[in-house]
Amino acid sequence: MTYGICGLSLVPLREVAQFDAPLISEVLYGELIEVISINRKWSNVKLADGAVGWIDNEQYIVIADVEFAKLSKQEPKTAVDLVEFILKDNDILFPISIGSTIQNCIFLGHRFEGQTSGA
Repeated sequence: MTYGICGLSLVPLREVAQFDAPLISEVLYGELIEVISINRKWSNVKLADGAVGWIDNEQYIVIADVEFAKLSKQEPKTAVDLVEFILKDNDILFPISIGSTIQNCIFLGHRFEGQTSGA
């Protein structure tokens, strides 16, 4: 099995592997995904909530099974404000939305200083 993590603010999860396909859901920053299959441009993925759809191959980072297992066991923490920011690459502010998975930001090399739900 292949796994991934979303390092972008928000990635559209599409019904079929086309840019104009209807949205099923959205993959938020820090969210872990299971990759079901990969073609030249698209990956068929499954989210933790069970949603299955297609995302662009360039819009997630492939992670090892061991990393996926470790990250999956962390205490959940999510952004609670409508718009929050993480600090990345020389303290550049990067916007993320409410519900983003904050406990994985250290793995992505980012820093978060806002309010979260969870421990």
